[in-house]
Amino acid sequence: MTENNEVIRDFLYMDEDRLYSLYSQLYKGIIEQIIEADTDSVSREDSQKGKGRTDKGKELKTLVSEVSERIERKILYDHMYNQLETKLQDAIIEPNDLSTENYQDVLNQGSIVKIQGRADIEDFIWIKEIMRDYSSIQYGLQFITQYKELANQDVFKKRASLKQSLQSSKKGRDKKDRNAIARIEKQLEEIQADLDDRLGLEESFIEYIERIEYLVDKFYPDNLDILVTQKEGDDGIVFRGILDRKWLRVEPHFLRALYGWSIESNVTLLGQLTFLPGRSVTEKTDLKHPQLGEMESNLEQESSGLRSGLRSMFIALGDLNDKFYKNEDKNIVEIIVKPLAIYQETRLSLKDKS
Repeated sequence: MTENNEVIRDFLYMDEDRLYSLYSQLYKGIIEQIIEADTDSVSREDSQKGKGRTDKGKELKTLVSEVSERIERKILYDHMYNQLETKLQDAIIEPNDLSTENYQDVLNQGSIVKIQGRADIEDFIWIKEIMRDYSSIQYGLQFITQYKELANQDVFKKRASLKQSLQSSKKGRDKKDRNAIARIEKQLEEIQADLDDRLGLEESFIEYIERIEYLVDKFYPDNLDILVTQKEGDDGIVFRGILDRKWLRVEPHFLRALYGWSIESNVTLLGQLTFLPGRSVTEKTDLKHPQLGEMESNLEQESSGLRSGLRSMFIALGDLNDKFYKNEDKNIVEIIVKPLAIYQETRLSLKDKS
């Protein structure tokens, strides 16, 4: 009896469009040949069944659907990916012991990286929803926490009694009832104000949350990022993968339910480097970087016309953009990656009885 060690991958994310593109280039059109073969077989079958049909649009739609289904059955994405990663093995950088001193030298050797470590999930749609309702959420949490104390002080009984008195007074029509209504309503307002002071948020903090929500909505409207930090190496180096939600294998709310904010077990991220701090693609020393307040005067003063003025505007806005998309913390090096796949590996020992 022999024992084989196998590795299986549980994919959390896979960019299938890029997978097809890279796979077909490296394997010289294998996918295209399969598509053509399936198209031929289905079209022959459809033309035989379709004698006498007049709705050709419906025929074409049926054909495309059947081809797509057959392709998905023919090639499994996971198997394609495993083959592709094996093929790219010599071109993939798997850095070990990265530090703030050596990361540029190590990562400048290529553009495809494979990173393993713990991961944090940043879902900006979800955080916007939280900020939008933050006051109500905080109020609810405080209410639950302090409910017993408030109940012991008969706050709720007093409020319930006043509401009942208010309903009775509203049934009357004379001046005495109107005065009672005004008095009861004032007492209810005082009770609610006291609850708001005890359970609610300060106005300044509410405004702070609203401002952050506005900026997140403008610059990270639907972002979903994963931040991977290697377990071996410098904690100050973080790989940020920018995800496209449609390629997720697990819905964001399930990710949060399963892992919370962080995935402590080992996660593998394979993707293309798109931004490496300290690496300059082109020298920009000759370009002016005006502040946003200078853009109006630049538009008026540029001798070469509107295009140069707009160029200055884009440069200024680019600097503003960097504040939101590039980490300015000097203690953290944040490297941006466009992920092809994200997965967790499980190693199995399988016994061969043959």
